[in-house]
Amino acid sequence: MQDAVYGVVSNYYQNKVKGNHEVGLIAVVHTFGSDLKWNPHIHALFTEGEIDKNNKWFKKISHIPYKYLRKSWQKLLLDIIKKNFTDIRTKRLINKLYKTHNEGFYVNAERDIINIKQASKYIGRYLARPAIAEYRITN
Repeated sequence: MQDAVYGVVSNYYQNKVKGNHEVGLIAVVHTFGSDLKWNPHIHALFTEGEIDKNNKWFKKISHIPYKYLRKSWQKLLLDIIKKNFTDIRTKRLINKLYKTHNEGFYVNAERDIINIKQASKYIGRYLARPAIAEYRITN
């Protein structure tokens, strides 16, 4: 799933910025929500620019449209499923998901992180998050 996230972001940059550049990305998969129920999702941070093979920084894009994120995330994720599960039942499910989610899959894109302290706090909060917080353990 992290590869799909990288694909969404890097494809957008490749279409908007000409040249051979790399975007930076950190992605963490969680399989649970705060209520501990099954809720697979990804937290991702990516750079607002790219670096080339000569370590030259290009800051060209500061915002990726929600519509692009939603549709691209849906396509790349369903393409992964389609590639790995070729049975007719899965194909029907994929078709149904495209019809029922015609605006794409849900994406919660937060505002830009503007400083290192804010980025560190976000990364620390989600990178090593246990399934249950210690304060929730009663016995």
